Amino acid sequence: MLSLLALVVVWTALCVVMVYAWSRLRAGAWWAVGVCVVGGVGVAALALLLWRQPRNDARLHFRTPLVPWTPLASVLVNIFLMVTLSPATWIRFAVWMTIGSYYYYNHLTASFPGQPG
Repeated sequence: MLSLLALVVVWTALCVVMVYAWSRLRAGAWWAVGVCVVGGVGVAALALLLWRQPRNDARLHFRTPLVPWTPLASVLVNIFLMVTLSPATWIRFAVWMTIGSYYYYNHLTASFPGQPG
């Protein structure tokens, strides 16, 4: 679990650097290229740690194909897409989540008057 958390943190940092220092990367700034290379090596090393974890080899009727790689790729692509969102999008998201949470919790407590909460 710790290696997965480390992988997400390293990948998020790498995505932030790639998005906000893109012009420096294209210009070949040594620090931007170095950070991306170190981050890429870190992602690969952490992915290998996750791949080496023990797993259950029991015969199942259905197995998800490419189990360690498909979820990992999904997480990494989604983090990259989230990093590329504008601050205005995050503000709109926060406002709508606040409104939705307020409605959900008020409706939930009104639907069950005898329950605590």
